Amino acid sequence: MITELVFPYSTPSLNDTKGEHWRTKTRRRNKYEKRIWALTRNKHPGRVRVEIYRHCKRKYDHDNFVGGAKDLIDALKNQKVIVDDTEAIIGKPHYEQITLIGRQPIMTVVRIIDLPEPEL
Repeated sequence: MITELVFPYSTPSLNDTKGEHWRTKTRRRNKYEKRIWALTRNKHPGRVRVEIYRHCKRKYDHDNFVGGAKDLIDALKNQKVIVDDTEAIIGKPHYEQITLIGRQPIMTVVRIIDLPEPEL
């Protein structure tokens, strides 16, 4: 099963989220969770591949992008779309930034793909 979620905004950078007030962080996480709840009821019971595509006008360095997307992955776990956000379940997520030209819409796309269970 493949689940694709589109958020009409880009993820913040780690520099933006570091040291912010707890209420601001909670509001952002709640916004992610409400959007996920509205978009899908899919449950991925086992190992998955998570891909996050950030469509933006300005690219962040890789560490800022990954750190800023943590709340999004946590929201997937809290909404039970994925079982857990450990490396055993999601492995190493794929992160990609796409630079927009002109008036293209800013967005974040999350794709969750089921992986076959390893044979023993």
